Amino acid sequence: MPSTYAHYCFGKAVYRRLPQEIQEEIKAYSPLYMTGLHGPDILFYYKPLKPNAINRIGYGMHGRPAVEFFEKAWMRARELPEGRGGFAYLYGFICHFALDHSCHPYIEKKIKESGVTHAEIEVEFDRMLLAKRGHNPLTHRLAGHIPTDMTSAGTIAEFFPEVTAEEVQQALKSMKHYNNLLVAPGHLKRGFIYALLAMTGNYKEMHGLIVNYKPNPKCADSNIRLSQLYHDAISLAVRLICEYRENGAEDSEYQHTFGVE
Repeated sequence: MPSTYAHYCFGKAVYRRLPQEIQEEIKAYSPLYMTGLHGPDILFYYKPLKPNAINRIGYGMHGRPAVEFFEKAWMRARELPEGRGGFAYLYGFICHFALDHSCHPYIEKKIKESGVTHAEIEVEFDRMLLAKRGHNPLTHRLAGHIPTDMTSAGTIAEFFPEVTAEEVQQALKSMKHYNNLLVAPGHLKRGFIYALLAMTGNYKEMHGLIVNYKPNPKCADSNIRLSQLYHDAISLAVRLICEYRENGAEDSEYQHTFGVE
């Protein structure tokens, strides 16, 4: 999946293309929409250094047809009081699906051809987006828009029957914590994190989550291709969001997974 900053930027780009009525709905529950942009990935951060029942839900959803989540979520959102912001959250979730579904097949192909890890390909794309927007990729904190209040966690938990509001809140707090932890411009902190990942058996897959000091030239081509896929996915997300409140997950796009088919 594209990484944290790419999903954040994508959600803002989609928002600008939506009808005013939907924009107003999102604006009223902006923190929920912004959290929805990260889809099931928020569950990755629940005690992330070892597999458990909660983070397995997040990983497992990427391999399942999206209709399985979005149809049940649509029915649940229709049952919730308007003041809970359920649809605003799901509009963000649709953005996550549209971008993942559009980019994942290429990313998997790139991994096989280059040997660069999934995480590094995504983080290099984040680096490019950050630099283009005038941010320092080595020091910019990526999760400032994530809420950690129990009200938001309670709404999100409505769409994950196996997860409690308390567990969602812990995952959100952990997401902010680990994203901040991985901001490591100094060599000392960076070395400590690499050592910790090695000790926990996570170095191979997770070291790429730390932004490299210099861009990886092996990802120059993937940055170009991911930029194209990113822009193409905006119109898909807009269409799916505009249809969703009335039609649920009827669109055939939802038969696809978040990842590789």
